[in-house]
Amino acid sequence: MLTDLPDLAIKEIDATLKLLSFRAHVLIEERDDFFTTLCRSLFSNARTIIDGVLAARDLSTKVYICLVVDADRQFQACAMQLNASEYCIMIWVAAPLNTMSITSRLLATPAARELFSLDFQISDPPGIAAGADTFAAYRALSLLPPVRLGGELDNLRMQIDYSAFQWLVLHEMAHILNGHLALGKDINGLTYILEDDPSSNYDENITYQALELDADCFANIVAIRQAIGRPLELEAINTVEGRLKSYVFGILAIIRSFDAEPFEPSRIFQSDHPPGGIRMNYLMSQISTIELDKHVDFGGLNATDVAARTAICVENAISEATGVKGGGGNFQKAFDLGWEPFHVPVLSRWAKILPELNAKKITPRDLAPAQFDPA
Repeated sequence: MLTDLPDLAIKEIDATLKLLSFRAHVLIEERDDFFTTLCRSLFSNARTIIDGVLAARDLSTKVYICLVVDADRQFQACAMQLNASEYCIMIWVAAPLNTMSITSRLLATPAARELFSLDFQISDPPGIAAGADTFAAYRALSLLPPVRLGGELDNLRMQIDYSAFQWLVLHEMAHILNGHLALGKDINGLTYILEDDPSSNYDENITYQALELDADCFANIVAIRQAIGRPLELEAINTVEGRLKSYVFGILAIIRSFDAEPFEPSRIFQSDHPPGGIRMNYLMSQISTIELDKHVDFGGLNATDVAARTAICVENAISEATGVKGGGGNFQKAFDLGWEPFHVPVLSRWAKILPELNAKKITPRDLAPAQFDPA
């Protein structure tokens, strides 16, 4: 199965994609080939992730899944409301395919071998994917074929890919469960929150950036709990530390790809999504909070230190895989930026929209409390 959407909903979504100038459609045709097998696996994994979230919260909400093939755009996923009680998570097939290429090539670097304390040889060493800058090179890296690492290392890569995919699906689930679609955009009778949908409205963009950080944090707390308890097939690193490294490695690799260029602080609210570097930085801060508040049992591990070393490894691995020195890229810029220029405006906006979202949320729990006065 590639989708569980009703036929009418498929037609409505295809029409909406066309109205939004996408050369894309919902994937429904099944063939006897590798691509269809892969897409069936993606659908099955997404269904398992979504059903697990709904069951854990005793929710009967209907959330469909569809895969999208796109001739042009490098999108990730989208949350959409079909009617008063039904929703859909749309996943661009290119997203997990690109992640597969990226993680295999990053794992093949000396930086990753050092992080995971692995000693292995690759029979056919991969070439680098150069570019004008680290962002262009990283995008080029995602378009290269995956590297065959061999045996247990390929299993590790698949588990890292699954963590990244799980985080992506959970992020879209957060938009649905946390009431974000109450502030979504309506077109063709459907309501959606779509990545990279910039507005000239400064206030509107701040509001949407607040929603994105909330969705990131929801995905992170759910996924990290499961990752810590999910054994790795590679016994050499099958420890709490190895599982945490694998999880952070995967989500940072996928979020790092959100940035196509260095961000400028003066233009930070000209988009409805925060730069990937800021999102990476915020998730690292959340891991520190999770550890401090004991929301996850790390078994005495210094999770903050492990996450930070993994973030550094990802940047070093990108430089080694692309031949372009990134120097931390937007992640370092976000760290240097501090809280005032970005987080205070966004989190104070979160305080303002919190009552409306709490009234619209599907989950039984309250949303994350505001950290600043409403603005």
